[in-house]
Amino acid sequence: MSARCLPCTLLLLAAAATSPLRGATYNVQEVGWAGNTVYARDINDRGQVVGVAYHIGGGARHAFLWQNGQAQDLGTLPSAASSEAWALNNSAQVVGQSGGRAFLWDKGTMSDLGMLPPDFNSTARGINSTGQVAGTSYIDGQYDRAFLWENGTMSDLGGLGGTSTRANAINDLGHVVGTSALSPSSQVRHAFLWEEGVMRDLGSLGDWAEAWDINNNGQAVGHSWGGTTQTQVAFIWENGVMRSLGTGWAYGISDAGDAVGVTWPGGASRAVMWRAGQTIDLTSLLPANSGWTLYGARAINKVGQIIGAGSYNGRDAAFLMTPIPEPSALVGLCVALAGLAVFRRR
Repeated sequence: MSARCLPCTLLLLAAAATSPLRGATYNVQEVGWAGNTVYARDINDRGQVVGVAYHIGGGARHAFLWQNGQAQDLGTLPSAASSEAWALNNSAQVVGQSGGRAFLWDKGTMSDLGMLPPDFNSTARGINSTGQVAGTSYIDGQYDRAFLWENGTMSDLGGLGGTSTRANAINDLGHVVGTSALSPSSQVRHAFLWEEGVMRDLGSLGDWAEAWDINNNGQAVGHSWGGTTQTQVAFIWENGVMRSLGTGWAYGISDAGDAVGVTWPGGASRAVMWRAGQTIDLTSLLPANSGWTLYGARAINKVGQIIGAGSYNGRDAAFLMTPIPEPSALVGLCVALAGLAVFRRR
């Protein structure tokens, strides 16, 4: 191995040592904003969280960016009374909706992304590392149209034959997922994948399906329902095949292929992670007597941190789970860092 490659290799070993391992437990903390009811919607690889907070007393709702235990009010578009954030990237660019219009918040400034004519509402649901934004432009009660926004231009992504199409997420390759009606005369919807100008029907496991997230390896997750049982089923789609994960909704997926969402054994909602064919109750991964019961998971980042909704000592609250490396992983990290220190002294 060359001396030039050694530092990179050691850093990769360190990163691998701190990655979430099967069977690892998690620390948990509240994503809060004093005096507000908070819903967490997305998390980036830096552990920053966005969502919406409902101001107790005033009734308004505002988008927020949470980091290091503190929430920042992102404000609203001019003349708008409310805002809500749906997604962010690793540069802390945030997208959502304010006053019925899609917005992009960047370095303290919230900008109106516009809409597809002749619509009068829009919402942004996803943003990738290059600043491309996916969302939906619509006229209430008539139709929805999925869009891709980049460099100041909003483009219609088309549909699967119907007049209603919604976009929910975009990955770093610019691939968009969501749901689309199959014909103007039918409200039956299938999940879709849009890439390089072409919208692909991902099918369903019943009558309807909606994709909620896609990772950088092209794996998409969502939920499907309908058919003879009318059961809500979480799914993962990869390599052209949609596969059931069991009863529930899958909202997020990491690049490692771990999906998170909600299921309801016995009628009670539970936050879960689907990993390697297993359905894992996330509450069971928390320290004993944590005071938390986790109802639903919304998103998971590259390092395995998970956000969602739960109950903390009987009070509804948003949560952030962070994996605790197993002892063997910590030993590997120490060895890698020690090797790097020796190399630097040469």
